[in-house]
Amino acid sequence: MAAIKALVSGLSGKAKVALVLILTLEVLLAPVLVVLLLALVVAAVRATAQ
Repeated sequence: MAAIKALVSGLSGKAKVALVLILTLEVLLAPVLVVLLLALVVAAVRATAQ
């Protein structure tokens, strides 16, 4: 945690904003990506089963 704080304090304002945006996007998109991966796996299994 201390390493992250040191990293963030060393960054400029714009870099901090970009970092926060990227992290927020990752948190929002992670479930979507998991669902997409599951859908792909199911599709692949169905294709091989037929």
